[in-house]
Amino acid sequence: MGRSLSEKIVAKPVSMFELFFDLVFVYAISRITAMIHHPVNGGIPLTTFWSFC
Repeated sequence: MGRSLSEKIVAKPVSMFELFFDLVFVYAISRITAMIHHPVNGGIPLTTFWSFC
């Protein structure tokens, strides 16, 4: 269930590539949220979906 007392958590340095990938992921989630937040007639227009892709 939990960690035993003898185990240690080892920190590893984060690379710039990992930070960039996180930034891209957050941007994509924010775009999807904005697209879903403003539906047209209860749906997402295909042009909006393709422009997102």
